[in-house]
Amino acid sequence: MKLMIVDDEAPARQRLRGLISELGGDYEVTAEAENGEQAVALSEAHPVDLVFMDIHMPGMDGLEAAAHISRQEPPPAIIFITAYSEHALDAFEVNAVDYLLKPIRRQKLQAALEKATRLTRPLVQKEAEAETWLTSRYRGGVQRIALSDVYYFRADSK
Repeated sequence: MKLMIVDDEAPARQRLRGLISELGGDYEVTAEAENGEQAVALSEAHPVDLVFMDIHMPGMDGLEAAAHISRQEPPPAIIFITAYSEHALDAFEVNAVDYLLKPIRRQKLQAALEKATRLTRPLVQKEAEAETWLTSRYRGGVQRIALSDVYYFRADSK
């Protein structure tokens, strides 16, 4: 899983990178940004699976950057890491996977990574398989229809 760390404090980025490497697993930090503008530009140039985002940063804050990043196709998962608990509701409004308070504990980080992996891996696999069939209820049974055989959809009785 490709990760990006976004925090205006270099020591915070280093500590998080160190915690991630201690956990092992299939996690690779491929990008780091100091502010929201850099995060948006990097995520467009080098797509990642998961972004660790601080909220309070100079210029574009983490919430605004997350809103921009979440419009990408496919959007990366976002975990907010901040010292302020009052932004949790705002974070989940931009589809955050988790919200961790600083200082980050290894157990909380591992749980957040596992949660993000569970949520993002099925989506990645499903996109790769490219579903070409749909199913429909018909006369008490289920009928499988090739998508290439569909000319239009019509709703009847709800």
